Amino acid sequence: MLNEICRDHSHLQKIRFPAIRDNRIGILIGADAFTARVLRQFTTGHTGTPYGVNTLLGWTLTGPIPQRYTKKRVGQSNSTSITLFNHIRRRQDDPDENLLSLFWTIEGVNFNQCSSKGQSSDDKEALSILIDTIKHIGDRYQIGLPWKKDIKLPNNYFMAKVLWHALQQRLERDTNLRERYEETIKKIWIKTTSQLQTPVADTLYGPDVLYKLHGLLLRFRQYSVAIPADIEAKFMQIGIQPQDQDCLRFLWTQNGNEKIFKYNGLIFGATCSPSCAIFVLQKCANDHKQERSEAHTSIMQQFYMDDFMQTYPSEEEARRSADEIKTVLHTGGFNLTKFLSNRPAALDNLLKEDKAEMKSQRIPGQTWDPKTDKLMFAKPNLLYTGQ
Repeated sequence: MLNEICRDHSHLQKIRFPAIRDNRIGILIGADAFTARVLRQFTTGHTGTPYGVNTLLGWTLTGPIPQRYTKKRVGQSNSTSITLFNHIRRRQDDPDENLLSLFWTIEGVNFNQCSSKGQSSDDKEALSILIDTIKHIGDRYQIGLPWKKDIKLPNNYFMAKVLWHALQQRLERDTNLRERYEETIKKIWIKTTSQLQTPVADTLYGPDVLYKLHGLLLRFRQYSVAIPADIEAKFMQIGIQPQDQDCLRFLWTQNGNEKIFKYNGLIFGATCSPSCAIFVLQKCANDHKQERSEAHTSIMQQFYMDDFMQTYPSEEEARRSADEIKTVLHTGGFNLTKFLSNRPAALDNLLKEDKAEMKSQRIPGQTWDPKTDKLMFAKPNLLYTGQ
């Protein structure tokens, strides 16, 4: 029909459209794709006739189309206003492989790379601080906090004291919670006598170095032997350099007396904590890249924060890989634990305390059942209000 319309109108006779065997719509291009609609050339005729518009995608016909070119319908006027787009096809000299490659380059997602978002000047500054300050001391890594420039931290001692007394009342009502607090604090505190300050809002966020979650989930379906695991208390395994510890102070009671203590590890509340933790984890992997190349690749690509997820073609390969990854992470003070698998024999080399219970487990984005090797989504609770 398109070529017939062009032949019957002198101002359209130089336009030709390819024959279309399948008239089904293959793709709709939205108005937000404005570059595809940029006007390159147009040709018009008498009033009431269609006109041609040449865009990046080729010629299109727009305007009133006489009904002799369409099926007659009762109640229609003598012409129909319609836009007819060109049929887009590849050149004959383009192999299918190049066409598919171009499609995935434009439309697809690179599942093997972390976020491609460009780094801001703040991201680069934070990364530079981490690179300059990271050290391996004892059985773990130590870093400096990536502070913003020219900051002055306020003294928030009295605000902290109000919050501390509120927490005390809660702990007095719940002895189990208090015991958990005390057990945790024994692992992380250093006594001090200085005033409190807060660093939470004055550190840089740091670069986004996480691998994309959807790529991680797709790779989790790649082979038949699946193994998820978890790093125990990941943040607190990362040491903070002494000159930054004074900004991580908190109130606690020792022998009935109120004291001021400070963290010597990375805290959860700082804006920079996620990127710092990932940076240190990847530094640990890079330090063993030569002698443990497979473990290096797994640590770099198969973690989402502290969650590890990978699949293997055989139980033997899974056992070997799990041992290597756990060994490498142990050198940085990280304890990879709570291993689970749909093939329990793949975990035979691990100690009992490193294995999780054989039941459904939350993994990033959803729930995984190791007995059936199925991913599950929770059904939302819908409440009908009658409106």
